[in-house]
Amino acid sequence: VNELASRPSCSVCAFKGVNRLSDITMFDCYEFEQITGKIDDDKGYTSLLVHTNEGKNLLEVLTSEIIVHKVSLNDLITQNGIMVCNSAKSNRKRGDFYRFVQEMPIDEAMQRISSITRKDCMIEGVKGFLYKTHLIKIARSLKRKNYIEISEKGSTENLGK
Repeated sequence: VNELASRPSCSVCAFKGVNRLSDITMFDCYEFEQITGKIDDDKGYTSLLVHTNEGKNLLEVLTSEIIVHKVSLNDLITQNGIMVCNSAKSNRKRGDFYRFVQEMPIDEAMQRISSITRKDCMIEGVKGFLYKTHLIKIARSLKRKNYIEISEKGSTENLGK
């Protein structure tokens, strides 16, 4: 069940947004192909926002070890901004879950909150099949996209693997 065990602070995260005090911000890059125009090899990519000169220096040190694809901040946020801009949505059953966990094993508490149905089991089985057969790329291309528009402009470095 989504965000059931997330801390309450996750739903009002003070660290979301493009402008941060850190040197760098790292997050998963789920839309690599759309952002870079390069074929996604399904090995996984990480996005890196560079905020300071110290972050830029770190990136320069790392470039001998990794493949770097530079893209605009606007493109990254438009395609993959949910990781940067949106806080987690609180689960309305979170309090109940933590009360149940005090009284019973976690798997029983989970069943009390949201029963695992045959449909859930089938979905997980299909996901496993899609990954094993490498058909996940086709399935991902069919999913509905969510877009977030940010008016700020800038650049970011998108780090491979």
